[in-house]
Amino acid sequence: MRAPQPGSCSRCDSEPIGTPEFGALLQDHDGTFLSDLSARIRKKGFSATTTDSQDHLIALLELGNRFHLILLDLDSTVGDPISTLKALRQIDPEVAVVGTS
Repeated sequence: MRAPQPGSCSRCDSEPIGTPEFGALLQDHDGTFLSDLSARIRKKGFSATTTDSQDHLIALLELGNRFHLILLDLDSTVGDPISTLKALRQIDPEVAVVGTS
């Protein structure tokens, strides 16, 4: 695994991460859902970065990446969504967050 550089990540499926126009960060445990949704977003010409991990989602933001929208999986069997949301708000209090279950 290569070392992450600011603005990129060794686990992400897209580079560059985010765009000035619109960048979405999608986190969910369902890979098919992530693939379908990210394809729809990219088809419209926007950036979509996906991850299956709430910890990875936080790490991307800690690297300095910023997004216009974050989709957060609220399924508590795959992480602690409330703690993740609190961490998101500390890093970027103005980002739009949509919860899914």
